[in-house]
Amino acid sequence: MRWRHGCRWMAFGSGDLLGVLILTILLKKPTYGYSLMDELKNLGIDITFLHYTIVYRTLRMMEISGLVISTWDTTGTGPARRIYSITETGREFLKNWYEWAKKDLKIMENIINEIEKNMERR
Repeated sequence: MRWRHGCRWMAFGSGDLLGVLILTILLKKPTYGYSLMDELKNLGIDITFLHYTIVYRTLRMMEISGLVISTWDTTGTGPARRIYSITETGREFLKNWYEWAKKDLKIMENIINEIEKNMERR
């Protein structure tokens, strides 16, 4: 199953980076939406312009697509929280993205090296 894949399951050619980041975080452990924001910061993502509603909207679309599942956590004294977990489909999506990212990274490194080499000649 593909989820908003653009032209292909491509690392840098796709607008699915937020989804990939979320799946990467969920590989470690299930968590809730607000906690994802902290984890995104820990990955070095500047969340200044990333409103939590975008994260929740992305999670909802990922759940509809079968990449994540959610359950309600009603323990504790506060309101119930929706806990998200990655599915096997989500793992497969992330594996495919990872393979494309490695290939794309090599291409980008070649381009960067070529630019550096030719910039030095000037």
